[in-house]
Amino acid sequence: MSGSAFFGPGKSNFFSRTEVMPRKHLNIGSKIQNRRKAMGLSQEELAQRTGVSRQAVTKWETGQSAPDLDRLVRLCDELGVSLDHLLRDNVDSPACSDDSVGMTDTVPGAGCVQTETGRLLLIWGCLLAGAGIFGILVMWILAKIYPVQLTDWDGSRHTGLWGVILRYDLGALFWLSLGIVVAGCLLLLVRQYALHRSRRHGKNGSSDNGRIR
Repeated sequence: MSGSAFFGPGKSNFFSRTEVMPRKHLNIGSKIQNRRKAMGLSQEELAQRTGVSRQAVTKWETGQSAPDLDRLVRLCDELGVSLDHLLRDNVDSPACSDDSVGMTDTVPGAGCVQTETGRLLLIWGCLLAGAGIFGILVMWILAKIYPVQLTDWDGSRHTGLWGVILRYDLGALFWLSLGIVVAGCLLLLVRQYALHRSRRHGKNGSSDNGRIR
C-alpha cells in the first residue's frame, strides 16, 4: 500500500515537505552556528546585532526555522559572509573565518573588513603602548642604577628620571616614548569606542524590533 493511500494525499505532501525543508534549514543553521563560533559571538550577541531574540537564533541554528531575506542580508553583514555561502553548499567559508581573536568587537554591518580592523587596532595599540612604556621604564631603571644630581644655572636641582634625561641628553627619546604611549592608548580608545557603538546599536536594534512586533 502506498504512502498516499494510507495517509491520504494531504498527509503525503506534508511528510515530503518536512523531509526537504528541515534539511535546508539545518544546512543554513550549521553555517550560521559555525561562523558565529568562529567569531567568538554568543547567541545573545548575534541576536542583538541582527535585531531578533536569542530563541530565534537558536531555531535558526537547530534548523527549526530559517531567517527571512532581510535577516539573511543582515546576517551576512554581521558574520562577514556572502549570501552564496549561506544558501549554497559548494561555497567555501570566507577567508577571515579563522579570525577568532577580537571578533566580538566588530561594528555591525561591516563584515570581515571591520573585524580585521578591530583586531589590528588592538594589536597595534598594545604594541605601541608597550614599546613606549618600555622605553620610559629603561630610563627610569637607569636613573635608579646611576643616580644623577644636576644643578641648573639658577640653583635648581634635577634628580631622578629627569636628571638622567638631562645628563645623558635623552629628552628626544623620552618625548618620543611618551608620544608612542599616547598613540597606542588612542588606538585602544578608538577600538573601545567602536565596541561600545556596536553593542548600543545591537540593543537599539532589538528594542526597535520588539516595538514593531
